[in-house]
Amino acid sequence: MITCCEKTIKIYIDEPVREVKELTGGHINRTFLVKAGSTYVLQSLNPCLYSAALKDIEHNYMQYKSACELHDAGTYEWYCPEWVKNREGNYFYMDDAGKIWRMYRYIEGSVFDKEESETGIYEVGKGLGRLHRILNECDSIREPGAFAHLHDIDYYYKKYLSLHIPDKNKRIDGLDRIIRDRIEEMRAIKVPTGSAIHADAKTGNMVFRNGRVVCFIDTDSIMQGSVYDDLADCARSCCTYENGDTDREKLISLLKGYEDGCKYRINMVNMGLLIKYIAKNRFLLGIRYYSDHLSGEGYFAERYSGQNAEKAGKLLNSFL
Repeated sequence: MITCCEKTIKIYIDEPVREVKELTGGHINRTFLVKAGSTYVLQSLNPCLYSAALKDIEHNYMQYKSACELHDAGTYEWYCPEWVKNREGNYFYMDDAGKIWRMYRYIEGSVFDKEESETGIYEVGKGLGRLHRILNECDSIREPGAFAHLHDIDYYYKKYLSLHIPDKNKRIDGLDRIIRDRIEEMRAIKVPTGSAIHADAKTGNMVFRNGRVVCFIDTDSIMQGSVYDDLADCARSCCTYENGDTDREKLISLLKGYEDGCKYRINMVNMGLLIKYIAKNRFLLGIRYYSDHLSGEGYFAERYSGQNAEKAGKLLNSFL
C-alpha cells in the first residue's frame, strides 16, 4: 500500500510505485523500502541530528564514494550506497512539515546472523578492515557536529547529570547507582584517536553476499575518531553475551579478519585495551539510553513505551 511518503517519493523518482513498506530495526531514523521500476530505500531523518549537519554529511559521503571508486578497483566486491538526487538536484529534501528526507538505491544482500560460525565473525572483521583501508584514503573527513560526541563519555555523563526530571518515578535507582559507582573507572579508559571511522560499525549496518561484507550502510556518522570506536561497536554486536562478557574466541576471529582486511596487526596489548573499551562502549550506550528515557528527548525511537529504559537496563546491569 502506498503511504503518506508518496509525495516525497515523486520528488525523487518518476517511476510507478508498486509498494512502500516500513523497515523496522532502526534506532534513529524511519526507513522505508520502495519498490518501483527499481528498488529504493527512503529515509525520514531525525531533524534533531541532521538539520545542522547536512553539508558535512554530504561532504563525507562524497569523500567516501570517491575513495570506494578508486580503491582496489575490481579486486573484490564492494559497494558504496548510491544516493539519489531529487528534482532540485539535491540529495536532501525538506517537506512542508519540516521533515528531512533522503533516498538511495537498495543494495541486495543479507544481514548478519549472530549465531554465525567463527568464519562468519572473521568475515565481519575483514569487512571492517576493508572499510578502514578505504576511509584512510579519504582526503578530508569532517566531524559532523550532530554526531561529534557519539563516543564521548564525558559529554553524555554531563548531560545525564544536568537532566531535570519532574517525574521522579521515571528514575531507576539501580541504574543511577551503577552509573555513579562505575563512571570514573570507565572514564579512565583511553584510546588513540585521529583516524577516519564509520562511528556506528555494528553488524546491523553491514550488507553480506555469499558470507562476505560487501557494503556498509548508514554512513552519515563517518567522522574522525578512533579505530577502537568501530572495533568496539562491531564486537559488541557480534562477540558479546547478554551479560556483557566478551566471547574471546569470537573476538580473536574478528580481529584476525580485521588484520587481513586492513593489513594492520593487533598485538595482545591492543587486544587487552579493546576488551576494556568494549565494556566502556556498553556503559556509554547504557547512559545514552537511560538519559533518553529520563528526558523523553526521543533520540532513540521506541517501538513500545519503556523500550529505552529496558535497553539501558540490559547494558548497565552487566556492570553489577
